Amino acid sequence: MSLTSTSIKRAFGIALVMLLALTTYAQTSDGDWTTYNRTYADERFSPLKEITTANLGQLRTVCTYDTGETVGFQTGPLVVSGVMYFTTFKNTYAIDAGTCVLKWKNEHPFGGPEGLGANRGLGYLDSKTGSLLGYIQPIKNDFHDWDIAAAPALITTRARRKLAATAGKDGFPYGIDRNGVELAASGGSHAGGDASSSKYGAAGPNAFVVRYQTETTTHFNTKAPLTSQRSTRFCPGSQGGTEWNGPAMILHSI
Repeated sequence: MSLTSTSIKRAFGIALVMLLALTTYAQTSDGDWTTYNRTYADERFSPLKEITTANLGQLRTVCTYDTGETVGFQTGPLVVSGVMYFTTFKNTYAIDAGTCVLKWKNEHPFGGPEGLGANRGLGYLDSKTGSLLGYIQPIKNDFHDWDIAAAPALITTRARRKLAATAGKDGFPYGIDRNGVELAASGGSHAGGDASSSKYGAAGPNAFVVRYQTETTTHFNTKAPLTSQRSTRFCPGSQGGTEWNGPAMILHSI
């Protein structure tokens, strides 16, 4: 598995499920791709003008980066200030987008089979070092393949609560409080004091906390055991109960 960089002065990517401990501004620099859809307007369009129909045939390979892994590669790179971030099944990488030199690599401790699995969940990494600051997997003991398939939207409510809004294939959008990990990233301490009341994650400054989940589809037989001895009809199905392209928000409602 490898990534290739072409002779573009300002590189760009397309998506990443994991969150990074970096600041994303409403006005994205032309050469950056900081969210799944590039900007909060979700236009998925790069304003770069260096590549045209006239010079397209002159593009050449400048560098490549090979992870050395033989796994599924379901990722979309983010590019911020010349650094490209991407994930494999259990690793997150940061490389120089112009030279393909590795800056850091973070490996999630997972002992199961790799195969064609994808890196899904919600994590928070320090963009400088790759150290893991927080992680949460809202769908516990998942045997339906109802994981998080869409990149989260980072929003701040009118009450100044910083949330990561994401939609699981289990048919629930989640509002995940990220204040604790952002305080930890800045060297502060958790100010909410109620993280321990959440049943979804560990308390403390290094944990995400699920503040709400809302049902968006029909649910039945969600806890029925699956067996090879008989068929079990359940909903949502294994393809999920929410759109894979992620949640949208109405600004005046938050």
